[in-house]
Formats: sequence, structure tokens, C-alpha cells
Amino acid sequence: MSAFSLQCPQCHATLRSANQVSPGTMVRCPQCSHHFTAEEPEPFVVRQAPAASPALKTGLIAFGAVGALALVLAAIVVAIVSSRSERPAATPEGDHRAANDDRLAVLQKRLEEQQEEAIRERRRHQEQQEQTDRERRRLEQAVRDLESRARAAEQKPVAPPVIVAPPAESKAAADDAAKKARAEYEARMDAGRAAMVAQRYADALREYTAALTLMPGDAAALRGQRDAQNRLDGQQDRQKRQANAASMVDKAKAAFRAKHYDEAISDATQALRENPDDAEARQVQRDATQAKRAARSDNSQLMSAADSALAQGRYEEASRLYDRVLQQSPDDEAAQRGKRSADQALQDSQASLTAYYRFMALGTLSMQNLQYADATRAFAEALRQMPGDLGAARGLNDAQNALAGAVVAQANYYRALQAGYAALQAQRPADATTAFQSALRMVPDSPLASGGLRQAKGMKKQPGQ
Repeated sequence: MSAFSLQCPQCHATLRSANQVSPGTMVRCPQCSHHFTAEEPEPFVVRQAPAASPALKTGLIAFGAVGALALVLAAIVVAIVSSRSERPAATPEGDHRAANDDRLAVLQKRLEEQQEEAIRERRRHQEQQEQTDRERRRLEQAVRDLESRARAAEQKPVAPPVIVAPPAESKAAADDAAKKARAEYEARMDAGRAAMVAQRYADALREYTAALTLMPGDAAALRGQRDAQNRLDGQQDRQKRQANAASMVDKAKAAFRAKHYDEAISDATQALRENPDDAEARQVQRDATQAKRAARSDNSQLMSAADSALAQGRYEEASRLYDRVLQQSPDDEAAQRGKRSADQALQDSQASLTAYYRFMALGTLSMQNLQYADATRAFAEALRQMPGDLGAARGLNDAQNALAGAVVAQANYYRALQAGYAALQAQRPADATTAFQSALRMVPDSPLASGGLRQAKGMKKQPGQ
């Protein structure tokens, strides 16, 4: 059977009723006269005692079987031991019997161990059985107590809780408190709406939350709280994006002042992505675009002049013009490449000029020493270092002419010597003298021509000469 119970929150007395008391009904406790509102009652049910465990039954059966087996083995061991004591000790089969005795001793020891284990197992089962019996007796006693209380409840009806209306003073106080709560709720709601209009979403969220504490679950307060939270999240996101946009605008301004117009345009564009309404970012973007266009127009003529100077070998002028372009547009890649080319060419030309002066000096010294072949090579190298140079071209021409004249004179000198020696061999002293004198005019200090001339003068003239 089942019954319904209530518990007084003041004295914690349990009130039972055969009929269910509706939740929300005002109830008076018969013991302490406290008034409280009834809640959902909790039925109590009489439970049956649990049956014996199948595992326990199985354990008892197994314990009985092990005990019987142990008794049989004990009887066998006793019989064997008694027969052993009756046998004579000294026989021809003594060794064999001794071995059997040892085996019997081992078996007896094992049997004793099994008996001890069986005893321990029986004790464990006894303890479990005793615990089970105690639990069963406790449950049976509880069941008997419940049944007796139930019979007593059927024979003597329990006095139902006294349901009374709240006193007039309590009702008035409750009404007054409700009116105050309602008034404060309305005030909080009005403050929340005003804060929403003024875009003070944090204040609105606080007011709507306070209204919800006064009227839990109120739909209007919940809706206002949700709207205020959404607006507050959006406001915080906008503030974050505006801060990022301001940072990008500062970078764009710095790039614009440094005349890095491409970078300024890129930073301003990024700022507008963060905050499309940023007028300052739009102005920087516009100014950088116009400045880039103007710089490109002004630099076109400078670039043309710089490229022409570079092509004509006026490297210092070309480098200077490229610098002017880069002052207007530091990011101009064409000007940067031209500047590098002009500087490299200027560096190479300075090295070429140094080499030119060195080879010109070497050619002049070789000409003074009548080393026309060395002079020709030196002037040719100077002309290669400075193409079109008139001084190097004139020196090369003079060296080549001198070298050509020296070669011809040397050939004539050897031909004169050859003619003089041929005349000496033919015994023609007059022809030999003429040939050696001609060789001495071409090479005055020639030992070959001087010796041949002395030899020709010492020869006797042949008849008819």
C-alpha cells in the first residue's frame, strides 16, 4: 500500500495523508502551527525482503562436496599409515617400500593442506552465511515494522493536514511586496529601454538583468537582456575594428610622409576594410594616390634623361638623375635598377681610367727606349680601356710605324752584311768595303760590320780592280 507525506520546513515533522494534497495549497503544521505551501508529495512503498543469493547456495553445495572428499581421502591415508607401521623394517624389499612410504608422506601432506584449505573455505562460507542471515533478519524486521505501521494507519486514520487560508495581514503584506516588486521591475525596464536608446548597452544589460531577478522568466526582460547583450557584443567588435583601423591609418600617414605611396595606399585600404566609415583613412588613400600619379608624371622625364645618360656612358650624370627620381618615388623599381647600373658602370669606368693612365705611361717609356713592340702593346691596351681616346690612338699609330721602320732597317742591315761577306769570299774587297760601310750607317755600333770592313781594307786588290 502507499501513502502521501509532507514535511514541515520549520520543525521537520512528517505529516501523512491518505489523499494527495495539491501543490501550492497552504498547509498548517499541527505540531508547531507553522504555515507553509505544499509541494509535490513523495510516496513511500513497502519493499519485500530479498531472496537468498543463488551464489551462496552454490557455494554451500560446493563446500559440502569438498568436505566429503576430504573425509574419504583422510580415511585412505589413515589406513595406509597403519599398514605401514605393521610391516617389518628389514626386508629385501625395504628400499621399494621406503620409496612408497615417501610418496605416501607427500600425499598425506598434500591432503592435510587440502583439508586446511577446505576448513578455511568453510569458515568463509560460514561468515558469509552469518552476514546474510543478519541482513535477512534486518530486512524482515523492517518489513514487519512497515506492515505494523500500515495496519495502524488503516485502523486509526491519520489526521489530515489543516489547510487554512493565510491571515489577512499576511495577504496584505504579500500584496504590498508584490506591488513594490512590480514597481521596481517597471523602473528597471524603463531604465533599460532608456539605456538602449542612448546606446549604453552595458547599463541596459545591467538593468534588464536586475528586472529578471525581480520577475524571473519574464519574456520582456529576457528579450531586452538578449538584445542588450547582442548590441554590446557588436559595439565591442566595432570598437576593436576602429582601433585596428586607427593603427593602420597611422602607418599609412608615416608611409605617405616618407613618400612610400604604394605602402601608404595599401595601409589606408586595410584601414577602410576594418572601418569603412573612416574618413581619415579615405583621405590618406586619396592623397597617396594623387601623389603617386604626380610623381610618376614628373619622374617620366627624369627617367628618360637618366636612361639616355647611362646609354651614352655619362655614368655620374645618370646616377644623379636616378637619385632625383628616387627622392620622389623611393619605391620605383626601374629607377632603383638604373641607379645600380649607373653606379656599377661608374665604378668600372674609374678602374678603367686608372688602367688607361698606366698603359699610356708604359707605352711612352717603351717608345723612348726604342722598344716599339712593347709600346705597341701598351697603347693598344690603353685604347681598349678608353675607346676613342685620341692620345692612345696616336701613340699606337706611332709605335706601329716605328716598329715597321725598325723591322725594315734591320732587314736592310742584314742584307748589307750578307753582301759584304759574300764579296769577301769572292775576293772583291771594294764591294765588301761598300757593303760593310752601308751596314755601319744603319747600325753604327755593329761589331760584325766593323770587323768585316777592317778585313776588306786589309785585302790586296786583285788585278783589274
